[in-house]
Amino acid sequence: MKVSPLTLSIILASALSLSSMHAEIRLGAFYSTTGDLAPLGIPSLEGAKTAVRQINAAGGIGGEKVSLTILPTPSSARVASKDVRNALAKDPSIDAFFGLSDTDLARAAGNAACSREKVFVTSGATSPRLPIQSGPRVFLACFGDNAQAAVAAEWLAKTRGAKKVALLYDNSETYTKLLHTYFSEAFRHHGGEIIGTLSFVGGTEPKIPAYLLNADAVYLASETALEAKPIIKALRSAGFKGPIVGGDGYDAPNAWANTPLADDIWYTTHAFPAHTQGAASMTTTASFSTAYAAATGMPANAFSGLGRDTALLLATAVHKAHAENKPLLSVINATSGFPGVTGSISYKDGSRVPMKPVALVSARNAQAQPIQITPSWVPKP
Repeated sequence: MKVSPLTLSIILASALSLSSMHAEIRLGAFYSTTGDLAPLGIPSLEGAKTAVRQINAAGGIGGEKVSLTILPTPSSARVASKDVRNALAKDPSIDAFFGLSDTDLARAAGNAACSREKVFVTSGATSPRLPIQSGPRVFLACFGDNAQAAVAAEWLAKTRGAKKVALLYDNSETYTKLLHTYFSEAFRHHGGEIIGTLSFVGGTEPKIPAYLLNADAVYLASETALEAKPIIKALRSAGFKGPIVGGDGYDAPNAWANTPLADDIWYTTHAFPAHTQGAASMTTTASFSTAYAAATGMPANAFSGLGRDTALLLATAVHKAHAENKPLLSVINATSGFPGVTGSISYKDGSRVPMKPVALVSARNAQAQPIQITPSWVPKP
């Protein structure tokens, strides 16, 4: 077919126009870098920034480099929602958003993103109900709370031989209320008995009842390590000597350093480096860890790994959507076998929560290679 010079010029102009529309991958990052959630938010954001630097230093993904817009630190669910809307009003070209490690904040941010037809992927907010509650464009890059609570219950029942557990939980946070529900269901599934449940409000110290001392173990669902420590101290002072287990909110190794409160304290958290099938290679993980340490002066941890995986997952999906002229939502929904440093990520059978390994860590020896468990049974969200 013969093409006239005029037609050729129009085709070339159109191609150049399309190319300029997708000159880069534009991502918006949300993280709490001050306050109680900073031990989770800071390494997550730095992990994402490290991933973006590595992508751009390698020439981008298929030639597309990544532009990272760091949004104001949300201090409340209302602020998180407002900040997403404001960011898109200022720059509607942002392709997608990611971040946050708090369920209530992530729900608000995800809902706001969906209202603007944008994808939001949380790197560390672990409620498996988030996709249903926030909208069809919300995904988790981390495991769900039902998985980490199931691992804690399975480990206590099968490895520590616990038959009776007391359950303490912060009744003011969605995260801790979900852990309480899922742990209770999973421990009973494994034949255990919950001998009592005590709720409290975060930042307060509940009175420890005498019945609790009859438990083989305690599951303490607290938002952060700092909030857990006074309650652990009260438990030990009351005479409880058994294991105390919590969730990934405890994952702040500095909080447990040089304190006797760390004795026989365990927590579930995100695997890093993951050594299960489909995870990133050790070479890839080492490269990321070296770059992260060089940039921050700190060793990479599970939350920095989650930030890295989420930024790379989204950047890769956005590039594919650009290159193949497909909706980003359909590209992410089809994700299968993404090799993350915190485990392989796949969204199967319509689920927007990946099934990933869960690490079980001793607070006394947080730097040791943790146990990594994929639970044999998981409560439904």
